Amino acid sequence: SQLLSALELVKGDLVKGNAAGAANGKTVPPVIRQRNVVDLITDCIESRLGANCSLTELADLTGYTECYLSKLFHACTGKTIGMAVNEVRMRYVLSCKLHTSCKEMAEALGFSTAAAFWKWRRKNQVLEKALLEKRPVVSQDQ
Repeated sequence: SQLLSALELVKGDLVKGNAAGAANGKTVPPVIRQRNVVDLITDCIESRLGANCSLTELADLTGYTECYLSKLFHACTGKTIGMAVNEVRMRYVLSCKLHTSCKEMAEALGFSTAAAFWKWRRKNQVLEKALLEKRPVVSQDQ
């Protein structure tokens, strides 16, 4: 709730900045504007631990179309939004797997059941190994 209001303020500032800049004959350079949007998305994913971070919800939050947003995010980060969500989730799993139950982790990450969580975890074993070895994560099909 506090995060959403802060994100709405940032979104509003981006829009207002462009409108105010246009009135003065100045605008925020597109690269800076795009970077702010990518940072906004990244912060949102990290604060929610990837839960409720569908492309549709992120597009609604930023005011961009889903297609443009996914291309922008990939161009700036080299990852898809889905990959970013999976990385955040897996970092959470690795940080608390010794002292948190599977059910609690599944709930915190937005999975409907513990079984869905385990299915996701098996599907992302390569990501888990890369994060454990602190290697860069290589793009994988979503």
